[in-house]
Amino acid sequence: MTKSKFEELLSGRQASLPIPTRKSPSDKKLNQIVEIRESLENERERRLWTEAIACARDVALAFLPHSKTKEKFIERSIVYGPGCTVTVRFSVPQNCEMPYGSDRFVLFGIQHLARVQNSPVVRFEKAGQLLDMFGIEGSGAQYRLLRERFERLKSLNVEIEATIPNRAKWGAGTRLLEEWALPTKKDVDAEKSGQGNLLQTTQGESLFFVRLADGLFNQIQRGNPAENLLLVRLDLLKLFRSSPIGWDFCVFLLHRCGSAKSTSVVPHEVLMELFKSGKEKDRDTIARLQNYHSEIMAATQGSLNSELCLVKEERKGRGRPRKMWGLRVGPSSNVVIDGKQKFPIGLE
Repeated sequence: MTKSKFEELLSGRQASLPIPTRKSPSDKKLNQIVEIRESLENERERRLWTEAIACARDVALAFLPHSKTKEKFIERSIVYGPGCTVTVRFSVPQNCEMPYGSDRFVLFGIQHLARVQNSPVVRFEKAGQLLDMFGIEGSGAQYRLLRERFERLKSLNVEIEATIPNRAKWGAGTRLLEEWALPTKKDVDAEKSGQGNLLQTTQGESLFFVRLADGLFNQIQRGNPAENLLLVRLDLLKLFRSSPIGWDFCVFLLHRCGSAKSTSVVPHEVLMELFKSGKEKDRDTIARLQNYHSEIMAATQGSLNSELCLVKEERKGRGRPRKMWGLRVGPSSNVVIDGKQKFPIGLE
């Protein structure tokens, strides 16, 4: 598939935005985009359910650090509407490392499996289930990284505090994980050689599991799932499995478009706070976001009412004017199709 074909998948407005683009998608990503587009069209026509990931909305939108950090405490505020703010605080002990980067896929995956299995103890059907879920090759190096990701997440504490109009402020604190048991290289080799029965107890249960803390499990189980859960297409997340900032932007964009009741603009300063990488220039951040945005828009057939737009130019002194961008979002078509089920992939 050629790069010009990618431009054809975009609307004229999106393809012609005057934002510097760093690079075109790889051929592999272009094929993924076409596959997502075809899947969405098929799901809509035949009323099929979408393979989607379910996770606690507040935790998903708080965003872990994008890269390795020495910080032991991070606070994020999420505005859901006028006067409705949720503050999420991540913390780890001084001798532990804050989760970061692609730890995201583990955080999303285990919450989803807990919801599907309706249990805080998530048992894996096979050694590489989490890796398979996101299309990651089950090599020895990946299993080692997976154990490291679980170790970081096990140390993480989360505090959620909500302020809602006409209601008392409430808060809750919780660990994410209590314990886990993951396969060694020997276990993986045994499974590959057809000795999968060695990886199960005499009761037929998997030896490999993750136990979510009660607080997190309650967060994804309590109340109205439509308010507490965030559902994201799994194939869209796979596009950004190796790009933590792209992953966050995808989750953020789908949430904002899915919850929009009217048109609004996410201002330049907020975009920089959420998605800027280190000390890069603002224009480079916008260029990178445009890459992510174009890929998502192409994959979702323009279902999302959204565009990155130049809001204004600020001039200070005699220097060049500073361009201020915004992310416009409005009511959009749903890209998670529930078919004949109330929730996708066996969530009920």
